[in-house]
Amino acid sequence: RIPLAPPRQAPVVVLTDASWSQGSGEIGAIMVAGPRPPTQGPAIRRIAAADVPEGIIRALSAFGSDHLIKHLEVLAAVVPLESPCFSEELRGCTVIFCIDNKGAMLALIKGGSRDARLAQRVNQFWLAASKLGIRPFFIYVPSEQNLADLSSRDGIAAVVAMGFEEVPCTVPELRSWSAALLHTGL
Repeated sequence: RIPLAPPRQAPVVVLTDASWSQGSGEIGAIMVAGPRPPTQGPAIRRIAAADVPEGIIRALSAFGSDHLIKHLEVLAAVVPLESPCFSEELRGCTVIFCIDNKGAMLALIKGGSRDARLAQRVNQFWLAASKLGIRPFFIYVPSEQNLADLSSRDGIAAVVAMGFEEVPCTVPELRSWSAALLHTGL
């Protein structure tokens, strides 16, 4: 489904990040959404972070690569789409994704990659985005200006101190493109 109608509210901004060091990874996401109709309640400011499960690291490393940051950065963009405390606020919205890894961002914009494993993560993103009916846009943000950088590097307390609500996130399981297609019901 491709939404053609103009958005009903201001865009939601989602900042994502991943870190990779010594065989382990962390991912984080921050969401900032303005007041929502019809009640025009308060703005929503949420942050979530998680360690990347060992099974995902093993699966991504299975083909001999030990440099997985681009894969984890794309996986971090999938987190808000598959985590209930983010996804319900994103449904039907224009979403501006701020990402500090150009390779991951360009793969998401292109909708694929020559690397089959990365292409699967990108497909997982677009299938989840379609299921939520969001209109994603992507902006490169330098790492030192990406607030989500703190969430992926054990700095979550500093962001919570700025008034963000810490929420749990779902680290999406790795699925093949066809399994992801079946999972979404498309």
